[in-house]
Amino acid sequence: MKNSYASQSACAATSGELQGGIAITAACSLIPAINTMTFSGASTTTHQSVNRAHVGAIRGGLGRETVGSRPPQVADVVTLLGAGRYAPSQDVTTVLNDIRTVAADACRTYPGLQVTVTESRNTTGFPDFPPFETDPASPVVLALNDAFTAVRRHPQPTGAVRPYCFYGTDAAHLQHRANMQGVVCGPGGRYNTMPDERVDIADYLDAIRIHLHTMQQLCG
Repeated sequence: MKNSYASQSACAATSGELQGGIAITAACSLIPAINTMTFSGASTTTHQSVNRAHVGAIRGGLGRETVGSRPPQVADVVTLLGAGRYAPSQDVTTVLNDIRTVAADACRTYPGLQVTVTESRNTTGFPDFPPFETDPASPVVLALNDAFTAVRRHPQPTGAVRPYCFYGTDAAHLQHRANMQGVVCGPGGRYNTMPDERVDIADYLDAIRIHLHTMQQLCG
């Protein structure tokens, strides 16, 4: 229900071109390699645990325009779009270089394959979510832990809790721009990252009680 880490949502676009060949086949082998990779440079095992690369969109066809009007033809260009989630001890440059290393392995498997990895930050018009970290022993986290225990009658999971540690969150903006300690705690979970996101009413009401209890403890 809560984590004190969040990971970066900088997107990386990976495009592959294989002249007169099997670009879609090459892309299909590259996707699981990207989705299971871990980024370098994490300073702790906890930081490493929030690493995740995920390909969320694929487009292939003929030429740079990826024309799809002639499906009997063999596609020679594929574009993959996804996100890289990483910790405060890592950065965009090393993440992109790690993805390039994985892409280079695919080029050795498919001679003639050309792969370009670029960052597509802010091309969607939505803000990028920087990584952030809050000390689990900070007053706001401890107050939230106490409130959770009082409402739910059991200890609150705290830290890099999966899958929530992979989510982008406004708490990162509050920490980096307003110097406020960022904490993520809410009623979601079961219906996240799907069409018609929603929460159960019982969880929603408990979240209100937890937040009120936390405010009373912090503000007196």
